[in-house]
Amino acid sequence: MDSFWKKTKQGTEDACWQWQGCIDALGYGATYYKGQQIRAHRLAFLLANGYLPKEGVVRHLCANGRCVNPNHLAHGTKKDNAQDAIRHGAFIGVHKNAKRLEEHPHAVLTNEQVLAMRAMKKSGVSGADIARHFKANYSTTMAAISGQNYGSI
Repeated sequence: MDSFWKKTKQGTEDACWQWQGCIDALGYGATYYKGQQIRAHRLAFLLANGYLPKEGVVRHLCANGRCVNPNHLAHGTKKDNAQDAIRHGAFIGVHKNAKRLEEHPHAVLTNEQVLAMRAMKKSGVSGADIARHFKANYSTTMAAISGQNYGSI
């Protein structure tokens, strides 16, 4: 798949190889393979290893969602992936480059929206109605309201 690798900025074996194609809402490279959308790092893993894990995830050992260097990718569990995120400071609220939670690369809500959601919930509005009002996913909304995410505001 030469066309795939042409969309990467490759460096040395140890360097991150930046995906230069489309980027999804969470900051991961995105492309198509056999007519289906796939994250670029998963396709890189498949091309390098000849398989995609049936269970678990393809982890970024470098914490760079746009990296497609096969040397930076590994098969692991969701727990492994979460531990990687903690180690690299990639969970919302602890990202090393974020001055405010809303600046985190995976944040989907502003601090003001979270505060408004919490106020609405306290006044008796249902979580489903709040999610609809903000055009947000229900689980994202409930995690923000409960403090599971955006807990420090």
